[in-house]
Amino acid sequence: FFRTPLRSAPDPPCGMKILFSAVFKPGTEAPGKDGPVMLSQAAELSSLGFFQRSTAKEVFVMFSRQFAKASTEPGQRSSVRKDGYMSHVYHSPMGVVAVCFADDEYPQRVAFGYLSKVCEDFVLAVPQSRGDCGTADLPHEALFAAKHQAPLAARPPLATSRRSPR
Repeated sequence: FFRTPLRSAPDPPCGMKILFSAVFKPGTEAPGKDGPVMLSQAAELSSLGFFQRSTAKEVFVMFSRQFAKASTEPGQRSSVRKDGYMSHVYHSPMGVVAVCFADDEYPQRVAFGYLSKVCEDFVLAVPQSRGDCGTADLPHEALFAAKHQAPLAARPPLATSRRSPR
């Protein structure tokens, strides 16, 4: 009855993607919030039900703020499993903290590569983020595009060397 079309390459699992990411300024306190100032955020919540999206985003913002607050040392990377999602936190030496929430299947190495790139691009685009600044309205959706939503394509190839038999 139900037939699936033949494909040349299998699609990645549909649950393998980043749902939310944010950039924070460590050492600051957001007015009326318990945690640092959020400088930028991006979300792709279309895989969630319509009525779940706003609640999920609020939960992601709350937990990402707490994880960014707990991140103390520049260069520190950590991952936390929460309710079927993995949260990855990267405290960049450039003076910002990036947090993302991804599905369990999303490769950790690719997630940290994404967070590193978000920090680098954010600091280059908003140089005052290194010093004292308020919130900057610079969404990082460009990085949030298909490249990082397909982690197998985003992962850099491993260097392999093959010796020829003599």
